[in-house]
Amino acid sequence: MPTLPLYSPADVPDASHRVLAPGGYETWHFHAESSTGDVRLVAVLGVGSPIDVTYLRRYLQYRRRPTRCPPPVPAEHPFAHAAVYDGGRLLAEFTAHADPSDFAASPHEPAVKVAGNEFVRERDGSLSLRLRGVASRGASSLSAQLVFRPLLPHPPWETSRLGQHISPALHRWVIAAPRCDVSGTVALTPGGDGSRGGAREIDFRGRGYHDHCYGTAPLAGALRRWAVGHAFLGDATYAFHVARPLERALPDDVQWIRCDAEGARAVQGDPLHVVWTAGRGLRPPYPAELTAGNRLRLVRPRVVDSDASHARLLYHASAHGSGENATAWCETFQPQRSVPMLKRWAAKVE
Repeated sequence: MPTLPLYSPADVPDASHRVLAPGGYETWHFHAESSTGDVRLVAVLGVGSPIDVTYLRRYLQYRRRPTRCPPPVPAEHPFAHAAVYDGGRLLAEFTAHADPSDFAASPHEPAVKVAGNEFVRERDGSLSLRLRGVASRGASSLSAQLVFRPLLPHPPWETSRLGQHISPALHRWVIAAPRCDVSGTVALTPGGDGSRGGAREIDFRGRGYHDHCYGTAPLAGALRRWAVGHAFLGDATYAFHVARPLERALPDDVQWIRCDAEGARAVQGDPLHVVWTAGRGLRPPYPAELTAGNRLRLVRPRVVDSDASHARLLYHASAHGSGENATAWCETFQPQRSVPMLKRWAAKVE
């Protein structure tokens, strides 16, 4: 019998794969840190967020009653998210859930638009990122215009995000621009009554990282928790993804990638060892340390921001031979804390 494709190949790895699978997702991520390390901006554009509560609930309802509940598809759930931090303190954050008509992504080149937020690859190879939204926390509104100029000569590098022994679904990770010069402006606007602080414009100069993920099923359907992050050390960028499967008998699926002038590649020889710590209060669990022999060491985590299912952290980072100590960025997720139906799913797996 004929079947519908779950996604479509893109002309270039960082373009849209037009994921059609129920519960699927496609997201483009940006992270920028100022030259002093004080100011950080995080942005995500995409469809079918793997941690969006409404989307996950709809997917679980569809799985339980596929003849009664229509399947949720990524195109129905476009979104844009951005947050700015200064010295580990949140300045502003917004998440905009848009109508499907307010989303556009090209399968031919990196170009995504979501409800007034967009990024596009310019002719010189740089990535122009424009953000604007009404903040849910911090200042009343947040806008930014930033240019990410890739510094490494190789094209985007694509790899599997999860092993087939954990999930039969497709989960892909595109390391698109792991090291960039970043410049532009970030603007914060107070409320009309001035009660949420004064207006502020930040002349941003620093470095950044950009990657892109897509999949044909929710990550939360295969994983109990996961963490993703990167560190700039010496002339290299190290990116990592750590996944704890729903099945407790399975070991963590851990990847770490080195990106430098020679290209991007999975690091062989020294596996990345992860020690998880229990979350405190409403915080989800997060890695207490990540080490790979004497080649990479991320320790002393500091929680920058958190809710019941998601946390953002900074680590003290060092790598053998880099001659540099730096700060690594990490985000960790445990959607079961926000979606009780996922807990019952996990119990059935066990």
